[in-house]
Amino acid sequence: MRPFPPISQCTKALRPILKMGHYDIALRLIGKLHFLGILVNIYTFNIAINCYCRLNQVDFGFSLLGILFKRGYTPNVTTFTTLINGLILQDKTPQAVELFKKLMRTREIEPDVVMYGTIVNGLCRTGNTIRAVSLLRIMEEGSCKPNTIVYNTVIDSLCKDRMVDDAMKLFSKMNEQGFHRDVVTYNSLIHGLCNFGRWKEATGMFREMLDSGRLVENTQTRFEVYFDEMNFFIDCQNIRALTTRKGGPVGEGRKRGVWEFAPPGGPKFESHSPRVTVRATGGLPGR
Repeated sequence: MRPFPPISQCTKALRPILKMGHYDIALRLIGKLHFLGILVNIYTFNIAINCYCRLNQVDFGFSLLGILFKRGYTPNVTTFTTLINGLILQDKTPQAVELFKKLMRTREIEPDVVMYGTIVNGLCRTGNTIRAVSLLRIMEEGSCKPNTIVYNTVIDSLCKDRMVDDAMKLFSKMNEQGFHRDVVTYNSLIHGLCNFGRWKEATGMFREMLDSGRLVENTQTRFEVYFDEMNFFIDCQNIRALTTRKGGPVGEGRKRGVWEFAPPGGPKFESHSPRVTVRATGGLPGR
């Protein structure tokens, strides 16, 4: 009889199933591993906990945490980050924050940037942007520095809470500290600026993004710009602005201010009125 493969290979085989979101199937397979007598490890436990959390069954995830302790395993930062995210997914952000605070007090786990980012995301999702900014400041002053994802989360939340000027300051701070600003960063800011009718600043931000080549990083990136006062119909080949929502022609100055920087053969435009969607379909020639 052939011996069973090591648990590391079994765990690796679960990855494509997890990527497809078949968490219930993954749990059944993990159960079969246990039935066959294959000794699972902490990584298998973390996968099972994540599956329960993704299925909105975080209580079962905490039950697995108890089993993990009984078997003599020590949960790691990934274990608790997964549970915190599970609480957030079930709209239990206050409980997630309490768990995070408890871990900080007892020093059982040294939080990493992913755990901090998970809490920041939970706070922003529930409208606690100011608390998220405070946590960001703690990260900046501590040993665990924030990354681009954490900054993007806070910037997006600030823009949604109509605090665009604060978001712009944070954007500038990212540049000063050498953090990479990606298309998500620019997307949030341009959306926020357009919501306030600050077209000139939004145009400048868009031009800066194109000049820096941010859209080249992911040729499938969808970049959305919102115009409350305009209703454009855009021809993908000629990029022609024909009408406004009020029925009159769009001023030539306004059209040039928005579209003059679009390079030929670069980003192509589609109309989803009143939303204008910009899709990067290839590299930007000459940039």
